[in-house]
Amino acid sequence: MVDTFACFSQKVKKSFPVLLPAPVILGACIAATPPDSRKRRRRKLDPVNTVYLFLLQILHLNTAMTHLRHLADVSLCASAYCVARAKIPVGALELLLDYTTRLIPRQDPECWCGRRALLIDATSALAPDTPMIRKTFRQPANIASGCGFPMPKVLAIVDAVTGLFLRPLICSLFEHEARRAWKLHPLLERGDVLVGDRGFCSFVHLALLTAAGVDTALRIPGPQIIGFRPHRQHGGKGQPSSRWVKQLGRCDQLVEWTKPKTRPKWMSWRQFEALPQTLLLRELRYQLQVRGQRTRCVTMVTTLLDPRLYPKDKLAELYGLRWQIEGCFRHTKTTMAMRRLKCRTVEGIKRELLMYFIAYNLVRKVMWDAAQAQQVMPNRISFADALRRLSSGRDLTLQITLVVVTHRPDRHEPRVKKHLNYRYRPMTKPRRILRKRPYLYADKVK
Repeated sequence: MVDTFACFSQKVKKSFPVLLPAPVILGACIAATPPDSRKRRRRKLDPVNTVYLFLLQILHLNTAMTHLRHLADVSLCASAYCVARAKIPVGALELLLDYTTRLIPRQDPECWCGRRALLIDATSALAPDTPMIRKTFRQPANIASGCGFPMPKVLAIVDAVTGLFLRPLICSLFEHEARRAWKLHPLLERGDVLVGDRGFCSFVHLALLTAAGVDTALRIPGPQIIGFRPHRQHGGKGQPSSRWVKQLGRCDQLVEWTKPKTRPKWMSWRQFEALPQTLLLRELRYQLQVRGQRTRCVTMVTTLLDPRLYPKDKLAELYGLRWQIEGCFRHTKTTMAMRRLKCRTVEGIKRELLMYFIAYNLVRKVMWDAAQAQQVMPNRISFADALRRLSSGRDLTLQITLVVVTHRPDRHEPRVKKHLNYRYRPMTKPRRILRKRPYLYADKVK
């Protein structure tokens, strides 16, 4: 066993430790472990080897544990690896994820108007249907019990330039994004610009971010009435709730939002009373006209009030960056196969999701280095090719040309599938009932 793990260390020493050094892993495990539990016996599957094996498993699309012994050329027992992986603290993986967010240096000239633009959104994945996971993360309400899968929700922030994921927040499926978004505010810095969709647009969220020195650009929910007529009335039935202050241009105005009377359930009365009574904001509306698509009307609110520093077209460009986070989620769920998780415990699901984002950030680092060497933008480097480069286990210091994706702006493809699904009926009752009554799912013979 010692010799085989020595060979494994020799195999990965040219790839993984370059991006994730062993002292960093040990330091994160020590920092996340209570002092009374730090003294442990020396074992073959130490935290460094376990993390490297975990990373190797995720990079190979979350392959089976029994496949790792072939990938790493080690005599590995799947049960021993499972026990060793369960001993890694969740806090250690969070610290490692924070470390990966600092691998790419800040490039201020490439930011939006010299400021760091951050994108916030949520996604979900499918988890094994165990009682504890179902109780913690829940499953969709329109699916009968025992017929679906629990779906943990992940609320994350992405850097618009580097594409790196900041520390995500894992919560239940039925928890609204705005209810948990305030827990991600410590990740933001003064001067950042946060871009989000309708789910994050509220007076409370805007007030908290403004107090922290973070500007926002959020899309206004559809039911909210917005009017751009100067000196309009407000507050009545069928009227806008915001008070008109100043006209900045066509469908561009300064308004004053009033603090709501009801307190959110997740906020204490002391925090709610500390919020200001009014906020001076900027509302604007613009049209999206793309050939082959219907014209869309976007109404957004922002705390960037100066029309000379932040013209209307620049704000439209800023909100257009929000769709990049959908591509980032697609890379994790489709390209890296995060759509279906495998761990059967709540803590295991959290470890698995965090390792996915660690692996994703390391792939982004490979893309960034390749883009610098090939003199292209980082988003032009193929994510799938960078994933293959990192998972190969070869020396990352060697300059290898990666695939450059063709630039296709405003591409439009119909949302249809060519491949047919299996012609099986959807499960509407648990299997234990279907086994007893097979006529419920038997196909009719014509």
